[in-house]
Amino acid sequence: MAYTIADFDDLRAKLLGRGGLWHMLRKDLLQQLEMPAHFDQATCPELGCAPNLSVVMIAMGGLETMATMAKIGGCVPSDNATETVKRFSDRYFTQVAPLYARPADQSLIRLLWDAYRNGGIHRFFPKAGKVEIGGRPVNVTFGISWLEVSGPGAKRSATLDQARAARASVPAVTVEPVGQESFNVWLCAQLFVLDFIDAVEKWMGELTVAAPLGPWFVTGAGEVKDGLAPKAHPESLACLTDLLTSASSA
Repeated sequence: MAYTIADFDDLRAKLLGRGGLWHMLRKDLLQQLEMPAHFDQATCPELGCAPNLSVVMIAMGGLETMATMAKIGGCVPSDNATETVKRFSDRYFTQVAPLYARPADQSLIRLLWDAYRNGGIHRFFPKAGKVEIGGRPVNVTFGISWLEVSGPGAKRSATLDQARAARASVPAVTVEPVGQESFNVWLCAQLFVLDFIDAVEKWMGELTVAAPLGPWFVTGAGEVKDGLAPKAHPESLACLTDLLTSASSA
């Protein structure tokens, strides 16, 4: 279905308003950041230990969805998910943290996207490999860290408020040398998620005041909504038809 600027208010309400896609995604991410702080890691390791990997998986998937919805630049020939995410991030992540502002020939968000979203052929497993620095090969391993705080007897996961306070002094990305030939690159899950949320809300704040953003949003929102339709594969449609028929006759 083709949407026009006349659909702007309806699309914004359904996708960005209370109960809409962004409201649910933001809520789910904040709940995941806060939850482990309420459990002792020693007595409840399944709940007290951080959900590092799953949080970053959700954040990367959410970033792709929201960048598609924002559609910065409008329809671009030969566009893809990486370029869509980069255009959104270049405009908004750089506003929420100076870490993301890099020289013109560098892109931190492209690096993070490749390492954490594309790892394992789009399986979201952080990458590892070799790169050359000054003509010598070095090992690089990407990992996901989680802010913790000292508590009575042991460390605990930082609360959401503690993670927010840490942003002033702790970067979302850190690099740790491991011997002479290896480095670990750490992405802090809580801090990246908070940067992502702030970036989206920066965009939402500009949506009605920056002229091109409205038409771009209508185009991107149309892509997102059109993508909600079930795939027309015979096997899946046959299964869906059977489920609906059984439910209607129960």
